[in-house]
Amino acid sequence: MELSEWLNAAAILASGLGVYAGIRGIKSQIQTETFIRYSDKMIEVIDKYQPDDLMAYKDKPFTEYPDQDALEEYMFRYYDVVFHEFQLKQLGSVNPKIWGTWKRGVRRYLSFRIYAEGWREIREVFAIHPKFVKWMDAEYRKYGWK
Repeated sequence: MELSEWLNAAAILASGLGVYAGIRGIKSQIQTETFIRYSDKMIEVIDKYQPDDLMAYKDKPFTEYPDQDALEEYMFRYYDVVFHEFQLKQLGSVNPKIWGTWKRGVRRYLSFRIYAEGWREIREVFAIHPKFVKWMDAEYRKYGWK
């Protein structure tokens, strides 16, 4: 192979590596933006819909909360965001570190009785998404909830 052919091959390889690096950079940027968007969405749900006194009931039965309608609406909105985060993970749109952060948040809330029972109250809404329900049920059982 002549020197000019080696130089052409090296130029093509360098161009390919540049495109690859650019695509990886864009993917990382998209994943970061996705993380921020869905974290903001969860914060919005908590700020706007979580009843102010909910944490006083965190270890009490779901049925003891005085405003069942407000609680059910909040739980639906909360688990709906969790569902969308799960879908993004399934699609490969978030990296394992981001998913790990979100998953720890879900686990933290499922450790509270009212959130665990809240999942049981609204899980049928998600029945058309069996992978999500299966995952949530497995997370739910990790805390000994039945």
